[in-house]
Amino acid sequence: MKDDLQKWLDLDIELLEEKPLTDIQTKKIKQAVLGGSKRKKRRMKTWVAAAAAGVMLVTTSYFTLPSIASQLPFIQNIVSFVDQDFIPEKYEKLSTVIGDIQSSNGIDMMIENAVYDGTTIMITFAINTTYDLGEYPLIGNMPALKNAKASSIAGGSSLKRVNETTYIGFEEITPHFDKKAPQEAIVQWNPQSVTNGELGLPIEGDWSFEFKVPRLETMTKTLAESSELDGSKLTIESITYSDLTAVLNYEFQIAPSVLAQWPHSMIRITEATDNLGRTHELHGGSGIVSQDGHGYDFTLSLYTLSEDITSLTLTPAINYVDGSGLAAPTEKMDPITIQLKEGPTN
Repeated sequence: MKDDLQKWLDLDIELLEEKPLTDIQTKKIKQAVLGGSKRKKRRMKTWVAAAAAGVMLVTTSYFTLPSIASQLPFIQNIVSFVDQDFIPEKYEKLSTVIGDIQSSNGIDMMIENAVYDGTTIMITFAINTTYDLGEYPLIGNMPALKNAKASSIAGGSSLKRVNETTYIGFEEITPHFDKKAPQEAIVQWNPQSVTNGELGLPIEGDWSFEFKVPRLETMTKTLAESSELDGSKLTIESITYSDLTAVLNYEFQIAPSVLAQWPHSMIRITEATDNLGRTHELHGGSGIVSQDGHGYDFTLSLYTLSEDITSLTLTPAINYVDGSGLAAPTEKMDPITIQLKEGPTN
């Protein structure tokens, strides 16, 4: 760890491409240096030992991170290491650079960038440590959005080792709001611990991140397409497009007769094909489920919808589960075909 930090401090800043700061960046530097919150003061103490690198070190970690990422000891283009099944093709282009690095108990953690489409927040991050965290470590707490009534894991969550001391991570979460999704997401993340997944040994720390991510421009088409089976029903309410994703919003109801035997049953959309016969991978599928098994405010994302797609055929299926965790075979419902007026902008 000390050797890696020394390499960082020995970085020849004369070799870096200089870029003028905007008024907003200048203001943020002043806030970082002069800010009065306890959290900012704690973070400033972390960098006292690096004072010899001057103000350029502060500006680099917050503003010019992508241009020097390849020269830092453990930041090597995080997105390229993330499983491409987890991440949309345009993620890097559309994401907001965060560049927040914090160290605690021998573990450096950095939030690289994030993107928010009104339905989902995606975050890439890196961990550097000499601790052996195994091949696939576990983070104690997932990120949450301020003012959201709840957040759930959307299905895209990954943290893996890429070399002896470096781990690359990706988090995808779905917030649920009482009202319309805000134009700006305020993400709060207090991981609290990182655990060796094989040994179950946690290492605690006091990392505490908070950052803002603007919402991408979106277009929503209202739908009301349903499929029923023996009194159970799934309804697709809308589809929302952005340059990043196409998000399906749906709800379902499980028949009382089914709940009597299978109280934890759910309906999922399991297949999606377009009018040209191509199959699309489904991402997420998270939402809030009440105790009686009635699901609502569920979402499902498709990452790539080209302009030649005019319709999608979606196949729901009922997953019967009782209170003990016993599951019966999943039963498919009649497919739902939805007409798309237009796809996302390229």
